[in-house]
Amino acid sequence: MEELFLLEEEGFSGAIIENYHGCADDVIATLVERAKNHKSKFRVGVNILGDSNLSFKLVNNYKADFIQIDSIHPADMSWREYNKLRAHYNNVSVFGGINFKYKTQEKGEGLVRELKRAIPRCEAIVTTGEGTGIETPIEKLKIVRKIIGEDNYLFSGAGVNKNNVCEQLNFADGIIIGSFLKDYDTKKKIIRERCEQIIIEVNS
Repeated sequence: MEELFLLEEEGFSGAIIENYHGCADDVIATLVERAKNHKSKFRVGVNILGDSNLSFKLVNNYKADFIQIDSIHPADMSWREYNKLRAHYNNVSVFGGINFKYKTQEKGEGLVRELKRAIPRCEAIVTTGEGTGIETPIEKLKIVRKIIGEDNYLFSGAGVNKNNVCEQLNFADGIIIGSFLKDYDTKKKIIRERCEQIIIEVNS
């Protein structure tokens, strides 16, 4: 909750609560606490790693704003399963990962096919670099943007820092930033100065 308040104070538009270094019960406890203090328009998403079904359920039950799914590639979740979840939780917005870090990397016609499948099933497409803290290549953002067009939302989901945030936002509609805010140690707390650095760059 301290970090959520900090991010809101510094001008971020939202945060994703996930079970990285924790468990689903930690996410639930945070959502319960947030519900007691929810008096702002600060957006909150949920990402239960490896359990999109639970992510949908928690967003619905605790009135969060969206879910993130690291990969909606059929190798990780069948389209039939995904479509069933979307139909049941039709009020939940989805940030869907394509060519996400540590996941199957599609290229050429394979990438075109997966993006075309994902566009009508997601409110935003998220793509990343090779791993946590590794910059999402600009060329990759260009390729994805060309395929999905200007009318669909694209997020850069990894490796954003104060030196590349503006360039990343030249090609993406939004960013998901984590490790830079913690001095690249994801077990640390968010550092206010790092948040300030990002917002100063974005506002400039």
